[in-house]
Amino acid sequence: MTSQGRTPRSTILIELMAVVLLAQLIFWFVPGFEFAYTVVPFLYIVTERHVRSRSWSEFGLKRKAFFSDLKDKWHLFVLVSIVIRFVVILYSRLWFPELYLRFWGRVEFLMEGYGRFSPVFMFVALLTLSVFLEELVFRSFIQERLGWFIGKYPAIVVSSIVFTVSHFAVGRLNVVIADLMLVFLDSSLYGLIYARSRNLLVVWVAHLLGDYVDLTLMFLL
Repeated sequence: MTSQGRTPRSTILIELMAVVLLAQLIFWFVPGFEFAYTVVPFLYIVTERHVRSRSWSEFGLKRKAFFSDLKDKWHLFVLVSIVIRFVVILYSRLWFPELYLRFWGRVEFLMEGYGRFSPVFMFVALLTLSVFLEELVFRSFIQERLGWFIGKYPAIVVSSIVFTVSHFAVGRLNVVIADLMLVFLDSSLYGLIYARSRNLLVVWVAHLLGDYVDLTLMFLL
């Protein structure tokens, strides 16, 4: 019997909504807690896993199946982590400089945020960790559990909306809209990979590779 079966469905839904709402409220209204949108759900996941005796495999941590799942979903993996990255960065660099500068602003924000906890040389390690937390929270937690109630494809859409909102930043309307549409697209593709593989590690590597490709292209151009 799954952990879902041992716990009333109403309890699972209420807890999910409460955790996501709390994380977003802290993210938006408490200065200095920009990473609350992942940290708060992560603390809940760790606590709930212990209390309800959940296995990590329930969260998609399937190391032994990584290569088989990657091989099975390679087309989506390459699309989101490489093809879209080249198209977006090159297009924005050549024809949409305001969007390109917005990408740079996000990099600088991350470097400044991580710099509060460690030297700059730890940026890569902290980026790797933060991407893992994002995928654990938005795929294994929000998307997975919403899927129990509304189906896997609507769950991809809803979790991607929350993911997109969590990456909002002010700016010119056309730039903000373009940026958020790209974030939503990426999140939806990550969600699709997770929905079809149920392997968090594949999604994590896809997201991480995509970020590294972005950074590499931006530093080279």
